[in-house]
Amino acid sequence: MANTVRSDEVALWHKHHDNVVASLQRRLEIAKANRDTHLIELLEQEQKQIAPDRESQAGTFHHQLAILWDDFVTLVRGNSDLRVWQSVDHQGDRWWCAYNPQTGESLYTDSEAEMRMWIENTYSETH
Repeated sequence: MANTVRSDEVALWHKHHDNVVASLQRRLEIAKANRDTHLIELLEQEQKQIAPDRESQAGTFHHQLAILWDDFVTLVRGNSDLRVWQSVDHQGDRWWCAYNPQTGESLYTDSEAEMRMWIENTYSETH
């Protein structure tokens, strides 16, 4: 399996990351308002762990460039096969990813069972 992510999955991951950051910021504000020093310390540690660093941002540019190249090659070849792969995020979590170029649908999940169900449903709809 290739460890790649399509551009729509990258955008989804960034949206998820932004939501996590916003939620964490709100929880930190509440902890500060309640003067809960232990919770503030924990939330600040979590904030440092998920904050993007320059190295990961540079990696993102190269990653997106690789995705664009892959999309270009797929377009030139006219490949319409269902694509399934695993991806590993910056925290080491494994994700199942799939893309159906015939329908434009994609799935990004941590559950192999959910991926299999989606493939079965996608295959039955297109064949």
